[in-house]
Amino acid sequence: DMEVRLDSGHLHSEMGVHGADRGAMLLIARREIPSGSVSAAVRWSDPDLRHPYAAAISQASILGNEAGCLVGFHYRQDRWNIEASLDVHGRPSRSYSVPMPTRGLDAITDVQIKLVRGVELDARCRYEVDDVSTSGVMTRRHRTTLRADLTAQVQRQLRLRLRSDVRRATWEHGEIHEGYLGYIEARWTFLTSSHVTARYTTYWSTSFDVAPY
Repeated sequence: DMEVRLDSGHLHSEMGVHGADRGAMLLIARREIPSGSVSAAVRWSDPDLRHPYAAAISQASILGNEAGCLVGFHYRQDRWNIEASLDVHGRPSRSYSVPMPTRGLDAITDVQIKLVRGVELDARCRYEVDDVSTSGVMTRRHRTTLRADLTAQVQRQLRLRLRSDVRRATWEHGEIHEGYLGYIEARWTFLTSSHVTARYTTYWSTSFDVAPY
């Protein structure tokens, strides 16, 4: 484990070795820029490294056995706070439910804006592409998630929150699934150290792959 701090950022690295020929590594670099920062990361794990909870009789690789790289950007100024990242990754060997190596990407953009005093809007857009196994057959899944979260401090003791999530997934063989979640929440602080929260939630999804949470 090593960390180097610079005037405008830092560099962090980790490395683990198991036996003579198996290992894993992680490298993270971050640099401050005007009104924000940029980051990059690289990770790799040997296909033969096994999760400590894996069955001793199984020849499958660990679930988190990944190699990949990530780039990220953070911008903050006045009422705006924006974060974005792109992660290109893959598993170099099969895992418990996937009979072949996989590859994919994950792109996320988060936006936070203070609309007026006491009112804040958070939004997220996420797009994922991954190789997955359906009944032992490899296919490619595209999944999109949109989320909006509005918080309002109505009074000193009362805070309201509205949340909405929509998720959609498509597979190469033509299968399509959709899901949504929405809720309204009220939080009342009646003493300095005590509060009551009430929430009404509605949700629906056609499969686990698109179930918002």
